[in-house]
Amino acid sequence: MSRGKFFFRKDWGGKFQVYDLAGHLVKEIGTLLPPPAKVTGRDLARWRQERKERIAGRNPDWWARFGRVIEKYRKSIYAYKPNIFSLTRTAQGNFLVSSNREATNSKAVYWLLNSKGKVLAKIETKLWILGISPHFIFFGGLDKEELPFIKAWKRQGTEAEDLLSFQRK
Repeated sequence: MSRGKFFFRKDWGGKFQVYDLAGHLVKEIGTLLPPPAKVTGRDLARWRQERKERIAGRNPDWWARFGRVIEKYRKSIYAYKPNIFSLTRTAQGNFLVSSNREATNSKAVYWLLNSKGKVLAKIETKLWILGISPHFIFFGGLDKEELPFIKAWKRQGTEAEDLLSFQRK
């Protein structure tokens, strides 16, 4: 892919659309990424609880007055949960795709896809940030004291080789 193009996913399937800056479809890239999961009652209950903790903790008066609207919320406006958190282009022209994660202590899945959508590497990690540059893999997360960190690991092979060997470290 050359510069001047952007990537879009219009539905919940495994295809990405590539457009030029004039808005014309250049091509579609099919992938074997897993489909998104349906939104469940448990998801909505967790969402309501998270909103209550966040809002009531900061503004209890607002929650007392308007919180019942959130408490009554029983149907999601979306049928499915997003399964993709980020999509970035690497220096070698591949795509680094990360999954959405359910909770702060859960793992994310990262897929390295070639320009045709084929999976070159797949890793699971608790890291919150993962990026590939021509010379380094950058990664970040939270340490044992829950302080954020960002580090770099020197690359030695192809993007796929380095990503897979990075997971083994």
